[in-house]
Amino acid sequence: MKRKEIHNHKKFSRRNVLKLMGVTAGGGVVTIALNACGTAPAPTAAPPTVTPLPPPPTLAPTQAAGADTAPAVATVNVVAKEFVFEMDSLVAPAGKVHFTFKNAGKMTHDFWIYAPQDLTAYLAKKRAGEKVKGKNYLKGATELFDLEAGKSGENDIVLQPGYYEVSCFVQSKNPDGSTFPHIDKGQVQWLTVTGPGFPPAPVTPANTIAVEMKGEEGGAWLFVPDKLVAPAGEVTFKVTNSMKMAHDFVVHPLGDASEFITKRLGGAKGIYPLIKGEELMEDLGAGKTDTKTMKLTPGFWVAACYIVGKNPDGSPFLHSDRGQRFVFTVK
Repeated sequence: MKRKEIHNHKKFSRRNVLKLMGVTAGGGVVTIALNACGTAPAPTAAPPTVTPLPPPPTLAPTQAAGADTAPAVATVNVVAKEFVFEMDSLVAPAGKVHFTFKNAGKMTHDFWIYAPQDLTAYLAKKRAGEKVKGKNYLKGATELFDLEAGKSGENDIVLQPGYYEVSCFVQSKNPDGSTFPHIDKGQVQWLTVTGPGFPPAPVTPANTIAVEMKGEEGGAWLFVPDKLVAPAGEVTFKVTNSMKMAHDFVVHPLGDASEFITKRLGGAKGIYPLIKGEELMEDLGAGKTDTKTMKLTPGFWVAACYIVGKNPDGSPFLHSDRGQRFVFTVK
């Protein structure tokens, strides 16, 4: 299929997004109401396999006694719009998972699934407007869909227990002519795959989320949470830095961060109002643990580190692009 790499950008309002999606959570499943998806015949080839992020660290349990533990679902229905993925489940069982995908937007969208990892090189080229192939930069990733507006499809993939990130990397143009990948506008989600070695607790609503900052082989710096769903109101974050350098911990609503990213990479400071974010922890030192509470409203939220680092060639990168971020749900 021929992809249109560059598209004209139109503003996308996220007002009442949760009301429109109808987010509900019940222990093991987070659901979002969708319109029916048209589908195309499934491929006959064996489904690909993706290696997940390891299970979360052993932390104090926060699951409420007697909480509902509805089973994960083996089919995930996705609707792509500008610029959001509406998924009717954010949790699936390990094994073969069937995805349906409907592009209800006005431009092409793709759908990549991969373990959280270092995306700095790939995103730098995407933001610069270069036409590069994800398979050359994304480790163990699979592009399940790349569909033009109005098209639908379906595909299978074999998933092991763990956390996965799903994103759209199609490029579009801002009014000033600059290029952005759709992930920078908020077209990213997290999927939990349950099974042996991975507890079901990450999708059980709890008002405390424990997070470990850790480094992985290959240069990835990760945030590993023990929960991905919290009730609206006061949410407490207990963050442990298991790395050898200081990191920030910022929480903000999922949405358009393209302007913020551009200015942050340029060295701007004090610009968290651009993403309606709050820096809960600044320069949390190596080996340190801190606890902070923030009042959150229903919707999708991001926790990330936006410290700017330098590559060997002197180019800047955001710690979030190296893997220090995750998306969670507040209901």
